[in-house]
Amino acid sequence: MDSALGVSTSVRMTVKQVADALNCSPDTIRRYANEFSLYLSSEASPERGATRVFDERDVSMLRLAREQMSSGKNFDQVRASLSMMDFSENDDDTPVDTITQPEVDPQPALNEVTTSMLTLVDAVAATQAQLAALPEINHRLGVITESLQAQTAMKQQMDTMTQDISDLTIKNVQLTEDIQKMRKQGVSYFVWFLVGSGVAVVTLVTILLLMNAGWLPR
Repeated sequence: MDSALGVSTSVRMTVKQVADALNCSPDTIRRYANEFSLYLSSEASPERGATRVFDERDVSMLRLAREQMSSGKNFDQVRASLSMMDFSENDDDTPVDTITQPEVDPQPALNEVTTSMLTLVDAVAATQAQLAALPEINHRLGVITESLQAQTAMKQQMDTMTQDISDLTIKNVQLTEDIQKMRKQGVSYFVWFLVGSGVAVVTLVTILLLMNAGWLPR
């Protein structure tokens, strides 16, 4: 039987056999067969109700497609790669593994994925460390806030005490001035008392003298 590209093949493999050979699931083989049907034999993509079978060339094409998909390519990129492959010179006796396949080195893509994963892991670890530090940061902020509130309250008390001291100083000055005024008034009163007492004594003596002299009746 000829393949879709005119290559005659003889070996026929079922979906399960191809899946075992390529180390993947039968569903993957069926999907690949649908996606890359243009490059496979007609029996690999039969009409509904017919049994799906693969020849050697189909298996080689699927193997190549799987390797390229595993390296990170999408279906369109694999189809473009398969379209540039030439299998027309292979005959019925060509082994599956001897079909020329482009070398695909998955290491760069794997290294890139590994680097991205490590970067993501580091970012997650940093985020977790920041989240773990949040309770401590909140506690410190609370302590600082309480300290600021205490300092503010203390400043208000100091301002009140300063105002009270200022008021007491003013009252003390006023009281001192009042005391000085009272002292001056007291001295004045005392002097007037002495003067008044002296006048009274002189008057009394004069009266007594006049009475003794007979100038005044007794």
